[in-house]
Amino acid sequence: MMARRRQGRFMQGLAVCGLLAAVLAWTAICGAGDRVRVRWVADGDTVVLADGRHIRYPRINCPETAHADRPAEPFADAARDLNRRMVAGRTVRLAPADPPKDRYGRYLADLVLEDGTSVSHALLAAGLAHVLPVAPLGSKDTALLEVQRPAMDQGKGIWARLDRRPRSLLGNRRSKRFHRADSICAKKIGKRHRVAFPDYKEAFYAGYAPCRRCFQRLETLLTPAAF
Repeated sequence: MMARRRQGRFMQGLAVCGLLAAVLAWTAICGAGDRVRVRWVADGDTVVLADGRHIRYPRINCPETAHADRPAEPFADAARDLNRRMVAGRTVRLAPADPPKDRYGRYLADLVLEDGTSVSHALLAAGLAHVLPVAPLGSKDTALLEVQRPAMDQGKGIWARLDRRPRSLLGNRRSKRFHRADSICAKKIGKRHRVAFPDYKEAFYAGYAPCRRCFQRLETLLTPAAF
């Protein structure tokens, strides 16, 4: 009898812990942080706040806009325009990431509208961004993938142009990046962490992102169609 009571209390404790974790996750997603005003939208995944802070949306990546002598990547303007329509000049909520900054000193945080809409989720749902996972995959990566996959299935944005021809690709389970099988990066992957993909879609669908060394620009993964 005592053993059953202890077991019951233990299970109740687990349930309470699970509920608390869910509440904390929901609080983070809904942006219980500071209310901030967006002064300027730099591109699809970067904004500048009224207080001067540069905010980079974590765990996603949008096509790069034009820089110096480098032209814009396909769908970069569309991603920036969507971001601009959602947040430019508006007061929104800040959902800080962990860690709070990237290696460039930018603050990592999602922006959440008054109706609870996550800007990162909106960009993924429109096919104007892809998940940039942080290994090991956590609940936030999983939530982002659940938004990305329907956009892929429906061929929205960048997914309409994703090259579907067979490819020899290797993913690294530790970094959650995929590489060309004949690249130096791929050859450095240990057998235990190596996973093969038949094409780009399978790699993205599994929650991997392209290695920047192997795929320096997004259009290298897209069909050579006119944009």
